Amino acid sequence: MAFEGQDKKVLYFTGLPTFKVLLSLFVYLEHFLPVKKSLTKFEMWILTLMRLRLNVTASFLTYEFNVSLPTVSRVLVDVIDVMYVRMKPLVVWPSRDNLRKTMPIQFRKHFGTKCVAIIDCFGVFINRTTPQGTVSYISKAWGGRVSDKYITENDDFLNNILPGDLVLADRGFDIQATVGSMMAEV
Repeated sequence: MAFEGQDKKVLYFTGLPTFKVLLSLFVYLEHFLPVKKSLTKFEMWILTLMRLRLNVTASFLTYEFNVSLPTVSRVLVDVIDVMYVRMKPLVVWPSRDNLRKTMPIQFRKHFGTKCVAIIDCFGVFINRTTPQGTVSYISKAWGGRVSDKYITENDDFLNNILPGDLVLADRGFDIQATVGSMMAEV
């Protein structure tokens, strides 16, 4: 797949806005990506981004990249592990002042300036990020049938919550008591 000079194609297949951004992130990660006989490091990067962006099946990727199902699985695990370790420092919890300055008007109208997060857990694909388009926290991955409540209470997310904060969550998150014990609300 040729991406150079094809920013719309880059955005569609990877979720990244431009070829320049795609290439910059690749260069940042390239040294840490494993070597595979069947795929170049750039192909592994694109395969992973396509899986995350489009939520295509691993079977689809086997045909698209002409590799086996076990190869696709190993590539996804390897590349996502590298992305997590290398890119986690790029994800920061914004200051309360910055949160207030960038709060969408509709949120101010309904929640005041106390809202600090919209919490959600997801398997693989997320269609929209937070209102300003930023992710401010990524937990470690949890396997199996772990509940959203368990993840929230057993990861570092709550260390970012201060008294008076408001966290938005869907009904699946039964975290009112835990967040309440921090003098914050859901």
